[in-house]
Amino acid sequence: MSYPGIDSSKKDSRSYTIENPEDTLILIKNGFSVPSDYVPKDLRDVNIPYETEVGQLRDEAATALEKMYKDGLKQGYSIAIKSSYRSYDTQLAVYNEYFAMYDAAYAASLVSIPGASEHQCGLSVDLTSQSVMNGEYGTFGETPDYNWVEQNAYKYGFILRFPENTGDRTGATNEPWHFRYVGKEAAKEIHDKGWILEDYFEHHGFTYNLRLN
Repeated sequence: MSYPGIDSSKKDSRSYTIENPEDTLILIKNGFSVPSDYVPKDLRDVNIPYETEVGQLRDEAATALEKMYKDGLKQGYSIAIKSSYRSYDTQLAVYNEYFAMYDAAYAASLVSIPGASEHQCGLSVDLTSQSVMNGEYGTFGETPDYNWVEQNAYKYGFILRFPENTGDRTGATNEPWHFRYVGKEAAKEIHDKGWILEDYFEHHGFTYNLRLN
């Protein structure tokens, strides 16, 4: 079965619920959501610095991020968590906040529909750096720390989820801070082929079940 909605530029009115949200290789975005009551079973605190609140990820992703943090530190880079796991209710609050601040079209490009946010699956992290928290830089995307992460994240199983000039296909604006854990094998293939996650699924298909809503 083909799913045109994988590519957000191909408008598709159908929507699906992911029946195996524990799979680390799921496509979660508008049109492909997890149940509102889904909470990953293996969430844990990530042992790296954080900006405002302790970051939580699924164990495999947390371990990989801790390794990336330690390796970066040895080379003079210091990353930190700005946001990580968010429950459905937390995402709903963020969603409502954005729609109260901006017009609907712009807000929709900035924040995922509750249930369709990668943050709910515990595999995505918004990063910042010590240099931003110290006031040396305004945003993570302009830091040397970002450049290092962008070049090396795949070695730890992470990909830059929403790169520049891909918004029509991902359905999201460029987010240089948002990294998604997909495992080393998939991350390396995506990196080596210059893909985005949508390309990976268009090539490989899904290995899990979807339910048409």
